[in-house]
Amino acid sequence: MNLNSRQVLFSQIRSTFPIHHTALSPPHHESPRLDRATHRAKGIHVDHVVADGDLLDIPGRVGRVISTPGHTDGSCCFYFADEGLLMLGDHLLPTRFPGIGLGGKAVSGNAVADYLTSLEDLVPLNAAEGLPGHGYRFSGVNERIGDTHAHHMTRNAQICDAFTATGGTVWEVASSVNWSNGWASLSIFHRFSALMQTYHHLSAVEPPQPTEHPMRHQIPPSPHTSNGTTRVSQG
Repeated sequence: MNLNSRQVLFSQIRSTFPIHHTALSPPHHESPRLDRATHRAKGIHVDHVVADGDLLDIPGRVGRVISTPGHTDGSCCFYFADEGLLMLGDHLLPTRFPGIGLGGKAVSGNAVADYLTSLEDLVPLNAAEGLPGHGYRFSGVNERIGDTHAHHMTRNAQICDAFTATGGTVWEVASSVNWSNGWASLSIFHRFSALMQTYHHLSAVEPPQPTEHPMRHQIPPSPHTSNGTTRVSQG
């Protein structure tokens, strides 16, 4: 987008995690590893904090801030309507499904509910292209929103079924869910991400059972067809 290199837009800053990792009931030998997974670099200086609806002061462009809590509590996207471009950060990715509840306190009290609502808030934009924080720019943004929403509905049912079968801790439930790369193969950070996702899915409903969260918006056709993004879940 030819932004001056001195102008950096942060779509999220993971400052604190919503719960201590011990609440996830890991085996004793796993606790030190989870401690390392939750550590984040400090000392980032932010010149200006933006809020939902703010316009970005970028010469030659008009960008709007869209608050999209869920991945983290302060996650946001930046929409450039004239070009149909949506800077997505980690909110929506072309080849994987982002983690949920990885920083801060959930706005609604549950990061899964926040995330699904934030996904749907992007549908009316009908963005031509998405610029994610990982992967590559892609078309078919609304199609990907639909895929991601459906993924989390399926994941919710899997987690609730696993809880019914095991009646166990967050760790025990998460370790019995069919993660794309297999629980044993997950890196320590992706394992922590899986634990947080399980925690928020379980806390979304009481007693745990599949939740219904139909999309408020019918997904309109995207301005461009999908460019062949591969639907591969990383959790």
